[in-house]
Amino acid sequence: MAQIIIKPEELQTEITTARGSNDKVKALKYKADKKSIQLTSMDKFLECLEALNSAITSFGNLTEMDLHTLEIVRGNWMKLDEDLATKTFGERVMDSLKK
Repeated sequence: MAQIIIKPEELQTEITTARGSNDKVKALKYKADKKSIQLTSMDKFLECLEALNSAITSFGNLTEMDLHTLEIVRGNWMKLDEDLATKTFGERVMDSLKK
């Protein structure tokens, strides 16, 4: 059985750093000025840029949801840790027997 150790302060630092990076990614917007170019390839290139911008927006939104989920995990971990810290060894044994 694997053991997972979450260090809340370090995790929050990682979340904060990732959120800052994600904000930079979400701010990316690519564009090109077609000017008077009448080429099918230019139209296709502009479609590709639009698709890229849409993908970047979706990626940013998904990353933001992941970061929010990590904050929930962090909060639940801290709550569990706090609950366990307030119980005696006997209470912990009795709780495990009830399951």
